[in-house]
Amino acid sequence: MMHKHLMSKCQVKISPCETCQSSQHNFLFCPKNKAKSSPLNEPKSETDQKIILSSVMNSQDKPGNFVTLLQTAKVEIQGNGSQKVMAMLLFDSGSQKSFVRSDLKQALKLKTIRKEKLLIYTFSKRQPEERIYEVVALKINSQFPPYQSINIEALASDEITGADIYANINPRLIQSILPASCLISDSYEKTNLQIQILLGADYLYNAMSGEARKIQKNLYLQPTLFGDTLIGQIFNPEDMKQMCALHVSSNAIQNDLKSLWEIDSLLMPNESPEMKPSDTLCNFGKELTITNNRYECPLQ
Repeated sequence: MMHKHLMSKCQVKISPCETCQSSQHNFLFCPKNKAKSSPLNEPKSETDQKIILSSVMNSQDKPGNFVTLLQTAKVEIQGNGSQKVMAMLLFDSGSQKSFVRSDLKQALKLKTIRKEKLLIYTFSKRQPEERIYEVVALKINSQFPPYQSINIEALASDEITGADIYANINPRLIQSILPASCLISDSYEKTNLQIQILLGADYLYNAMSGEARKIQKNLYLQPTLFGDTLIGQIFNPEDMKQMCALHVSSNAIQNDLKSLWEIDSLLMPNESPEMKPSDTLCNFGKELTITNNRYECPLQ
């Protein structure tokens, strides 16, 4: 610029101030710009301060992540002769009688000593069902030293339970929580060996050999004549299928980021495919900046 050159007397047509439309000064020196606050310093409305939370799921443990262990044992069954068969036994204090499966009775050729008529109350039934069962005598032997045994009378039934009670349990998980000196009576492996003997309340406590010991919050170790048995709940980490996700959306943060990216283009002129010399001269004032009391403009 020339010395004492005023914009009001300049013959070059320069676009007026974008703020107040005055031709006396450039928009960089407009006094009204000082009164205006920066977009970054504008007070945020209540809507801008709103934070939205969505897609939240809780990953806390639920009862579905626990497996309930029933009191079971692998035992040796012996009849009147010398023939022996390995079978799975279930301790059940909720049954007044003990039962043996009919196929095990036939395999050991157990003789019927008498017949009994029972009233069977099944789950959720108010009226009992009358049935007649054959009663057989058998011997249950332990697979661990000192190989103790008990003699019982049991009722022969075609089926005790068809459920695969340990289909969703990992045997390694059981072994990891057992004490070192424990002689566990069941391997908890997924085999085709179903429950063949139900030891009811009539003989159940004859098979107990000690007091139950707590090894976890809801899991107990009960010594028996046939080995140590587990009863209660155990946490199954393989059954964990939940995840935790949190999505946070803030309008205030989004507006600040938008303003930040617009800073680079705040003082840039609007580009057009074809720039005329007069357009360049008109945009010259818009590109002026003040740094250390000096005017600076970019190269054209």
